[in-house]
Amino acid sequence: MAAQEKLRVLFFLRRIGPYHHARFTEANKKLDLVAVETRPKSEEYPWDFTPGDDYGIDRFPPTTEKETGLRGQQLKSEVRRHFETYRPDVAVTTGWADPEYHAAVLEARDRRVPCVVISDSRHEDEPRKFYKEAIKRLILKSYSSALVAGDASRRYLVKLGFKPQAIYQPWDVVDNSFFATVNSDDTVPFSERPFLCVSRFIPKKNLPRLISAFGSYVKRGGTRKLILLGSGELERFLVEQIKELGLDGRVGIKGFVQYEYLPAYFSHALCLILPSTTDQWGLVVNEAMASGLPVLVSQNCGCAVDLVRDKENGCIFDPFRVGDIADKMLFMSGISEAEWKEMGHASRAIIANWDLKDFSQGLYDACRYALDHPAKRGVNWVHMLLSR
Repeated sequence: MAAQEKLRVLFFLRRIGPYHHARFTEANKKLDLVAVETRPKSEEYPWDFTPGDDYGIDRFPPTTEKETGLRGQQLKSEVRRHFETYRPDVAVTTGWADPEYHAAVLEARDRRVPCVVISDSRHEDEPRKFYKEAIKRLILKSYSSALVAGDASRRYLVKLGFKPQAIYQPWDVVDNSFFATVNSDDTVPFSERPFLCVSRFIPKKNLPRLISAFGSYVKRGGTRKLILLGSGELERFLVEQIKELGLDGRVGIKGFVQYEYLPAYFSHALCLILPSTTDQWGLVVNEAMASGLPVLVSQNCGCAVDLVRDKENGCIFDPFRVGDIADKMLFMSGISEAEWKEMGHASRAIIANWDLKDFSQGLYDACRYALDHPAKRGVNWVHMLLSR
């Protein structure tokens, strides 16, 4: 590879979303990046989005099982085709959960291509079992470096035996400028600004407790409304809960909102609230902060330790305590407009250090380290087993 050439990076992920696209576009300024969609028809996130040609894009053939992807010999052949076509200097996998990623690691090891792992997992995400943690330690031996979300995910990789000097960050960033250009809508009186929650309607997002907490907030004299943006399996349950608590006129469900329309909702809101019982990061917090909003964030969200400074740009709460959630809503609802603006300014100042250029540099550094320090202790049988 000539000195002036960019590193060729093959980046495996399920599907490119709007925030991936922004990151990859920026990273391609430093790297020759090819993003490979392993599950191009996935509907885990119902994005109406098609990425442009700002970097290389390839895709695995779609399957009838949109959330499963290729398996067996077809998977091996497809992975091999990508390595033969693009001849990468470095391979990147978005975690280690999918069989596609293990197949990529095996092919990379056969070709002596170093691997980088993306991780936003935290030790606190779920109860950990010793045998699963032992398997992860074996998996990680095949990776030369890592790009992580923040401090909690960094600590977890170190706990799993990863070298601290081989860990870079950040992974979880958004295009701050896209949200920063949208100013607060002055046509909405401060006293009428609602709480805003942007979330999938799934159990770990903890929306039933949020609605219960909002009911308590109303009973204790709170006058603001709550807007929920999202969709998912719990939608019917949430609608019934809202009716049972007599909150029909106070809680609005607006459905899933495509990325380009989110800034308008942020511009009308008082603050974002994210009540997850577990969340590896919580990217919507980045978006809200870049929009200049205060944030109320569960202590179980990975971003809380890195992005939320108590009473400076928001508050952190215990997601299992309905009373604590209600207390934080009452606090935020009771601040003055001047204090609210100060919190919004603080949010923008904090999130300025978590931008696309920071991701681009982190990815570049992780790839450069991997090339200079190829892993030597990979355990192939683990990847063979998990790539089935």
